Amino acid sequence: MTSPAFRISTSKYHEHHRTPATPRTGSHARHASPLRSPDSQSRGPPRRTNTTRDADVVSNTRAHDIIIRSVDCAAITPAQIPGVLDQWRNPAHEAFQPRNAWSLFNAFTEVHKEINPHTALRRGEALHGLFDAETGLALAS
Repeated sequence: MTSPAFRISTSKYHEHHRTPATPRTGSHARHASPLRSPDSQSRGPPRRTNTTRDADVVSNTRAHDIIIRSVDCAAITPAQIPGVLDQWRNPAHEAFQPRNAWSLFNAFTEVHKEINPHTALRRGEALHGLFDAETGLALAS
């Protein structure tokens, strides 16, 4: 029988990101995410949040390329491009004014708020894959 300290989702994602040195415990085990607040720099490997937030400045040309590539990987539909561009050019939140990967990622997630949660989950997974590759977080297979 598994101890409560190691009860977490058995999805490939969680199994891959859980390390023996940092087991998740209690109610947080079910809700832990690699996209924690930028202020939570605790133990373990670098968080996606910190890597995308601290990434180099993203030019408009690179942002446009990533947006088109996001359609290719099914992270958004062609009809959502204007919404992502609008959020990139005029962020809804002051924290996303800097022109970096984190603010571009937020532009996508703002658009995902308007769609079915199940669809947003699948598209979010594709978006994570794209941004992992863009920021150098892609895992070698």
